Amino acid sequence: MNTVLRVDLGTGQARIQQLTDDERRREPGFGLFGVRLLLGETPAGRDVYHPDQPVVFGVGAVAGRRMLALPKFSVVGKSPLSGGIAESRVEGPFGPALRDTGHDAIVLTGRAARPSYVLVSAGRAEVLDGEGLWGLDTAEVTERLVARHGEQAHVAAIGPAGENLVRFASIVADYGNAAARMGLGAVLGAKNCKALVVIGAPESGSSDSDSQEAGVADPAGVERITADYVARMSANPLTHSEHQPPGFGTWPAEGLEGYLGARNYRTAKVELAEFTADAYLERMGTSEGNCPGCPQDCMKSFTDNGTDNGADNGADNGADNGTDNGTDNGSGLLHQEAVAAFAGALAITDLDAVLELNAWCHRQGVDPVSLAGVLAFRCELAERDLLDGPAFGDVAALRNLAGQVVRRDGAGALLADGVARAAVALGVYIEQFALHSKGIEMCGFDPRGSHGLALAYAVHPLGPRYDAVEHDIDFDPIDGQALFIANAARNGCPPDGLAMAELPDVKVELVADLMQLWSGYDAVGLCLFAAPPTRNLSEDSAAELISAVTGWDVKPADVRDWGRRRLSLMRQYNLREGLTSADDVLPDRFFTLPVDGGRLDGAVLDRAQFTAATSRLRELLGWNR
Repeated sequence: MNTVLRVDLGTGQARIQQLTDDERRREPGFGLFGVRLLLGETPAGRDVYHPDQPVVFGVGAVAGRRMLALPKFSVVGKSPLSGGIAESRVEGPFGPALRDTGHDAIVLTGRAARPSYVLVSAGRAEVLDGEGLWGLDTAEVTERLVARHGEQAHVAAIGPAGENLVRFASIVADYGNAAARMGLGAVLGAKNCKALVVIGAPESGSSDSDSQEAGVADPAGVERITADYVARMSANPLTHSEHQPPGFGTWPAEGLEGYLGARNYRTAKVELAEFTADAYLERMGTSEGNCPGCPQDCMKSFTDNGTDNGADNGADNGADNGTDNGTDNGSGLLHQEAVAAFAGALAITDLDAVLELNAWCHRQGVDPVSLAGVLAFRCELAERDLLDGPAFGDVAALRNLAGQVVRRDGAGALLADGVARAAVALGVYIEQFALHSKGIEMCGFDPRGSHGLALAYAVHPLGPRYDAVEHDIDFDPIDGQALFIANAARNGCPPDGLAMAELPDVKVELVADLMQLWSGYDAVGLCLFAAPPTRNLSEDSAAELISAVTGWDVKPADVRDWGRRRLSLMRQYNLREGLTSADDVLPDRFFTLPVDGGRLDGAVLDRAQFTAATSRLRELLGWNR
């Protein structure tokens, strides 16, 4: 390891950059290295689709391992939505396979003259002809490339959305593990790069274990930490629910008014009667093994019982568009935000339709959260008689419009550039209905009922991400967990917890601390779904795990240092690209339209208090602009 492989798609040439031990310790993961690379090697204001704009796939010194919390990899680049930094952390087997190539990271630059893909294995890198792959969805191209290069091939591909430069296009690894939210699939599409293929170690037998243990400083320490984690899984309500089928992707339930937004946040009332555990279990595909070596097994896959809901999306260019998600190839993997996006933002009450849309997004290579955001925007305009468009809950019409977005035709052409640009193009009056921050569509978790999360949405350099900080509900005196409140005492949470829809100074300080802590885990690639204060890794055991893997003497303070540096570098990049404190805002709707039901009825953000809190948070993070 200790190397970065750089591949120029334009020339086909590859070179290896050697990293020093000090560089790896300073930047142990590629949420750090990638941002520094962009700051150091790209000029301010370079167009996101410029051939020399890099895309970094990385595991670094820690991640990409077949063990507890560490199979992840990161993708870093410039966001076509915000114009600022983009980073996605991705689950699944691709990260360990990338590590098997012997490199900490792969950096793609240049633009191929024709559709191409990159093949990387131990000892070689090639830019190969991808002409017959262009137009295929991510499942089809993955199947073809695995058939071409063998069962040890792992594929991170773009679908039609990336080819058509949809600004919220995803890169999808191994069928269903998406680098979502930030539009990096469009950046690969601009490079004429259909996929990155890495050849990993065999998936079974001793060689799989040997390939990982060879690079681990203290295997016995890893086993001890893992055994302790597993022994306590059933006692932790969150880790238990994530591990047990139907898993964490099925989280929305009735009674969450003020936590789950609906109908473009015009209401908090969501119809989820069909979304029961039994209903998900009837549609269960696989429930374990997506992240090799991790016992948590958060990610589950689901079928849609073969329904196509009568919709014709027209987005397959003559190929199978994947409306039947009944296959076992992994396109039905369900992440935590998809159901909230489709059942909440779009008011789709049919579980089969939601699961089918989730798989369709994976196959088309499009982010479900941003897609739901632009569709909900258009639904509201139609509801207000401002434009023709689909109604909330009209599955067939929404699917047809989604297909137009992916193809960039008809009404979808404008929406493919994201809700912020679409609103500007439609006129000033329309902008009030476009819900975004820094040009990135809002998540499904309602900021009016989660004031700490709202603060992170506004200030975090990556924009509104549901994983920017731990959610307010976990520390709430009514809906929270005593275990989580006690665990967060170390982070400044009072013993009685903190109410969801309040923003006292102590909560701002808690958000600052947890943003830095979680950023530290993101900086090394340690999965947040195993991280403190709500999961079973404590701050001490997380530091011990990093130490056991690397041989470094890592303390919790080191993790926070990495986290602060990552956030500060991201902020520096955004400032350079024109995103300032003036962009640390949320849509007016969250300050003027209160929650309309449930125990948080009437909850709303106070503008003066929120503005003061954003200033205080920047101060706590060490930012003077």
